[in-house]
Amino acid sequence: TNAALVGPVVPAPVVFCSVEPPSLAEQKQFEFALACLGREDPSLKITQDMETGQTVLGGMGELHLEIIRDRILSTYKVEVELGKLQVAYREVPDNQARKMVNFTRSLGDKQHTVTLEVEIEPVTGGGKPKVVFAKDREAQDSFAKLRPKQL
Repeated sequence: TNAALVGPVVPAPVVFCSVEPPSLAEQKQFEFALACLGREDPSLKITQDMETGQTVLGGMGELHLEIIRDRILSTYKVEVELGKLQVAYREVPDNQARKMVNFTRSLGDKQHTVTLEVEIEPVTGGGKPKVVFAKDREAQDSFAKLRPKQL
């Protein structure tokens, strides 16, 4: 008889945090520790945030990530700093909805009004959510007048 072993099904991480080595001198040992732990623990996801350059750990909960931090210290002798925990929310609408909201502000002696109309609908086929802007002439004229806020 032919038999096949099926690997475990690992759910997606639900908690994320950044992790950093204490110094550049320990960067190589830090990367080695993460590579080893990533091989040992299939529920641990290690990624690089391209915008910030930070290493991000994804795990099954706060305790899971604390155990990973403790293992990096006890086994690999690198005292890492964990960033603020973030919980991954994956909420999607289950039906279509539409809402119109008016925002009015007085600046000096002028009154400014913006009308925002938002429509959401379920994503068919489990695809990735996307933002679609209205294509009518009035909406396009309104978008052209907007200026990004300067930081």
